[in-house]
Amino acid sequence: GAFAVTSQSLGNVYIAGSPRIVTWEVAGTDQAPISVSNVSITMSTDGGLTYPYSLAETTANDGSHEIVLPDVVTNTGRIRVSALGNIFYAINTQDFSTTLDDIVLTVDQLDYSVCQNDSVTSPIIYETSTKYTDTAVFSSENEPSGLSVSFSPTSATSTNTSVEATFFASSDLAAGTYPVDIVATSPERSQKLTYNIKTFSPDFESLNLSTPDDGATIQRLTATLQWESQSNADDYVLEMATDSSFSEIYLFTNIESNSAVIKGLTGDTTYYWRVSPNNFCGSGTPGATFSFTTPNHKGAVDLPLAISAEGENTVTSVLTVNENLRITDLNVHLAVSHTYPQDLRINLASPAGVSVGLLVNACGGENDIDAVFDDSGAELECSVTVPSVSGVIRPQSGNLSRFNEQSTSGDWTLTVIDQYNLDGGSIDYFALEIETDGEWSNTPPIAFSQVSATPSQSIELTLEGLDPERLPLTYSLVSPPVAGALVGLGFSAEVVGSIDTSGTSRDVVLSTDGKTAYLADGDSGIRIFDLTDGTNPVEISNLDTTTGNARGIALSSDENTLYLANNTAGLQIIDVTNASLPSLLGDYNTTGSSQDVVLSPDGNTAFIADQQSGVDVIDVSDGLSPSSVATLGGSTNVFDIDISPDGRHLYVADQTAGLLVYDVQDITDPFVVTTIETSGYATGIILSNDGSKAYVADYGEGVLVYDLADPASPVNVGNYETGSTSLKLDISDDDETLFVASSDEVITLDVRASAGISELASINLTGTVYSVAADFTGTTLVAAAGNSGVQVISLAKTAYSAGEALPQQVIFENSSGVSDNDSFTFKVSDGELDSNVATVEVSFVAQVKSDGTFTYQEESDGAVTVIGCVSTCPSVIDIPSIFNGAPVTKIANASFADQQTISLTIPNSILEIGDYAFVRNNIESATIGAGVTAIGASAFAYNQLKALSFLGDKPDLSDDSFLTNRLLDYISYCPDKAGWPSPISTGQSSIMPVAACDAVNKNNAALGEVRLAVLSGDASSITVEDLNLVLGLSNVDSSNLDLYQGLIEIGLSLSFDTVRVADLQQIINDANIAKENCSDSVYIIDVSEGIYPDENSWSLQSQSGEELYSGGSPYFGLICLTDDRYRLEMFDTNDANSNDGWDFADFMISNESGDRLFTHSLRENTSGLADVNVGIYPNQAPIIDDGYTTDIEKGQSVSVELVASDADDDPIAFKLSSAPIYGELRGYIYGSGIVGEAFLGGGNGIRGVAASNDGQYAFLADYDNGFKIMDISDP
Repeated sequence: GAFAVTSQSLGNVYIAGSPRIVTWEVAGTDQAPISVSNVSITMSTDGGLTYPYSLAETTANDGSHEIVLPDVVTNTGRIRVSALGNIFYAINTQDFSTTLDDIVLTVDQLDYSVCQNDSVTSPIIYETSTKYTDTAVFSSENEPSGLSVSFSPTSATSTNTSVEATFFASSDLAAGTYPVDIVATSPERSQKLTYNIKTFSPDFESLNLSTPDDGATIQRLTATLQWESQSNADDYVLEMATDSSFSEIYLFTNIESNSAVIKGLTGDTTYYWRVSPNNFCGSGTPGATFSFTTPNHKGAVDLPLAISAEGENTVTSVLTVNENLRITDLNVHLAVSHTYPQDLRINLASPAGVSVGLLVNACGGENDIDAVFDDSGAELECSVTVPSVSGVIRPQSGNLSRFNEQSTSGDWTLTVIDQYNLDGGSIDYFALEIETDGEWSNTPPIAFSQVSATPSQSIELTLEGLDPERLPLTYSLVSPPVAGALVGLGFSAEVVGSIDTSGTSRDVVLSTDGKTAYLADGDSGIRIFDLTDGTNPVEISNLDTTTGNARGIALSSDENTLYLANNTAGLQIIDVTNASLPSLLGDYNTTGSSQDVVLSPDGNTAFIADQQSGVDVIDVSDGLSPSSVATLGGSTNVFDIDISPDGRHLYVADQTAGLLVYDVQDITDPFVVTTIETSGYATGIILSNDGSKAYVADYGEGVLVYDLADPASPVNVGNYETGSTSLKLDISDDDETLFVASSDEVITLDVRASAGISELASINLTGTVYSVAADFTGTTLVAAAGNSGVQVISLAKTAYSAGEALPQQVIFENSSGVSDNDSFTFKVSDGELDSNVATVEVSFVAQVKSDGTFTYQEESDGAVTVIGCVSTCPSVIDIPSIFNGAPVTKIANASFADQQTISLTIPNSILEIGDYAFVRNNIESATIGAGVTAIGASAFAYNQLKALSFLGDKPDLSDDSFLTNRLLDYISYCPDKAGWPSPISTGQSSIMPVAACDAVNKNNAALGEVRLAVLSGDASSITVEDLNLVLGLSNVDSSNLDLYQGLIEIGLSLSFDTVRVADLQQIINDANIAKENCSDSVYIIDVSEGIYPDENSWSLQSQSGEELYSGGSPYFGLICLTDDRYRLEMFDTNDANSNDGWDFADFMISNESGDRLFTHSLRENTSGLADVNVGIYPNQAPIIDDGYTTDIEKGQSVSVELVASDADDDPIAFKLSSAPIYGELRGYIYGSGIVGEAFLGGGNGIRGVAASNDGQYAFLADYDNGFKIMDISDP
């Protein structure tokens, strides 16, 4: 327990100045690491606000100490025990009193239990001031009949007299708790104590269990057990077992209340439970036994897990499954307490590493998540009430069917990522509902064939394969290309040549043809090398610049002039027109230490990276006489520098400041545009040749990539950890490859995708690699390697041979002029089993054609083969029958494999469907065209097919064409086609097709009609035939069609823009039940909701006030009413004290066909009654009051108010019987002419708008200004 004061807890009265014992719970605070040896004790007389009285300045922290109360009178005394040398303390639990004159009755407790026909005794200490000599007599008050109280002694005179009060309960005293007053009375004074005497009977009534209902199946692996409370029970014995005889005990425990929450139950298990009452006097016998069954869940046992409110954090719950079974369907049950679920990303990962995003930053308004994730679930709709995320919903990113065919065995990991500060919570429930198909065993993976084309002599390919269990795959070459070669994206790197220098090689630049290298060689100046033979670099010449220390180097575009950043010697300009005889043209001594140099695109300006002054701008148009133009501040530790291709912006790598961008459009007035701090030390920078990217070598952190779409505001779009010290960079001419000088190695990176940089090669060198330069081919690199001089590196690709392992990304290089078409074969392995052999065919004289959605190739016979999708395939695939005038006759092998398609239509022109063509999609329904004669191996395997239609003769099928489509239970064919009926196998079952031509397309068309009805709000065109065409829809009753139509219009919602058959079936069922049980008329009730729906309630009553139906908002349902008058009562508590127009509810009644008969609106903090009249109800005719007569002149107008009354208080509509002969009558006629309406939201201004039928008037609900009528006859 915690450090706490345990004495003075009864609110007693004490004699001021008397000794008392203070006790406290030490709770280990006297031990390490807290180690508080002593405490102080103080007293408050103002309820704990201040503690002016010291009772013990220091005493051992041993849990008990005798103190003397101060000589003070108070009714609000408190004792505080405080640690000495630390900050914690504790205070007794309630106020006590001190007195100088009163009688004091001191007890240790006031609550006692006693059995019938037994007694209990309470010791009392009688205390009084010594100045009193009166005698107090003890008595009792308020005791019930059957409870007697006696005292020994019966009176007391002197202080500290021990008294015993004995409470005796008779055998007929009912069990219960009785307050009994004990009074000490003298002629001068009195004092009272109130005891709570709880009496028990040894005999118990039979105890009844409440929930869950006997035999119920609960929803989670947590059960809340409840039973009736008994006043004679002090606690209860709960027994749970997994057998009805209670020999297999699961739980045996005492419970103080009449309910218990049992967590960690085993799924798909029946539990038996019973409860017996227990009290001070004995135990009762168990009552009747109930049972309940748990759902088939596997539940996490590490819950609840807290989600911190501090910063971004990630919480994981791991659920371990021991059984090794094959998954055929998986759902996730999840409960999370968290304000603003929008803060969260929630993912589930299988033991195989496959991940599905359950929620992705969804629902920001309300709190908490309590939902089931199911691929067949509805689209998420955020609730304005708690929980914000609820119901059975589909995952937001990916399908749970991705887990199908995997093993259940292993650790399933739920990851909750809270991306924002302040809001916290907990993971409360996480369970998997898994359907399986026997023991899991590995099945062979599948390698996918592919067809591609390119007009060039090289093409990059991604090999594709699939493991049904989602195990990781490796790739290997079976047969290499006939004429070409297959190589990887990476290179093999080799040092082919080197030459030592006398200085320290720091920077290098190459001539355009790559045959000459210019080297900044530290204190030895510059050196020039001939690299015609890279294996034998030859020094052509050198120039000792005498002073300084050569650091950075740049070459003019005409390659005649070299610019050297020579450390303390500043800028030196060297003529290299004759590489054998370089000569110094001019120099400019900067104020600091020059590290690097870059030239403007026109070559007239040099920008010097100077570690002291920042950036020096030097006019070098006259190389003999360079002059200063400007100095750029803001950088004090600059190491490298580069300029945009247009010369407008300068980019600086500064070890301290990071990345700096300067505007140098006016070189006489340059300025810093932005500074971006990097996590390491920026030492190198280079821009892509097109100027769209900047690459920063960030010492110790690798390479950072910045997008320069806005050159003045770089955006970090990628990074790569080199694992060593990155110094300087170079980039290939095509901007696809980056070369990194990194400590003792050169690293070659593929930078085509900034967010996915990958290594192509790396090689370790001797010395410190300060810089690297690549030739125009990007295959020869020259490294300035410090004390190890210059080293020449060759990057080469090696062709793969049969049997060798392949990377997934390969390059197919054709031997030019040898063959226009070539191919190779490969296979995949999951580590245990090998796949089929797949063929990759490439044409090197054409391009893959597409129509924007599908890719295809034209065959020699003029027909077309579909080979895939341009990018991700759509969820609904309807393959065209013609591309560019040519018939589509074939679907290539694996062309649509491993996509997310859910619906498929294959045209009549298709003759052949290739192997694995649609393997591992999520196809639920498909129509196979009349021309299809053959369907390849596993063409539709591992899908979610439920319905399948064949339009032609039965095609030739492989045994596994429809493997593992476990949900497939409906296959149709056209009666006039050959080969039918004959069964089709899914591997697990055999389905006998039925004669129903084009059933899937007809189903889709019927659901499309229902969808349009939902969108338009008009279902009058929906027929019984339409409904009967919907596959899986049952119990359609033609006599209930009107009600079906009304419910479709008002109550059916689309999910993912489609009609779910389950939702449509619910409407059919609800309508059938309502019609069957109603002998009068069925009406549709629809109550909308605002932002605080829990505050709203409504009651539909008879005229006499009898409640017939009631509810809150939102509400949707069917009611049965006779033709009559009714009244509606609505009420809003407005607990939220809102006043913004969003807090509302609209109550609407419609007839069976969906025609709205009545609407009543409720706004915040209001209530009201409204008449609701339905059918042919008793009605009295309204009465028109006397007419109106007036005289007006031509051109004048007069306002007229029409007046009428109705004995039934029905709303009155005025109709014009005859128009004026000469003039005209204008006005707003209440209740007519409204043709449309819209709720426009909260905030100030217009909330609702409607227009008259004739288009003359607009009626506006204006939040600020009330109701408005506007003349819109002239828009």
